[in-house]
Amino acid sequence: MIDYALLRRLVADEEQTLVDIEYEIRRVERKLTELKRERDEHEKHLRDLRDLLNVEVNNGC
Repeated sequence: MIDYALLRRLVADEEQTLVDIEYEIRRVERKLTELKRERDEHEKHLRDLRDLLNVEVNNGC
């Protein structure tokens, strides 16, 4: 005989697990977006510094 109460609890547990995983995926995606933005800022800063260094070297400093 099938224990429907147990089956319903198992389904509810699996649904909650899925919700938790989807939330965690969204959280990680937001963090990844933030890190990519930060990386882009640092890459720009590095390019600017290298450009400045090249100007100084080319001017004989």
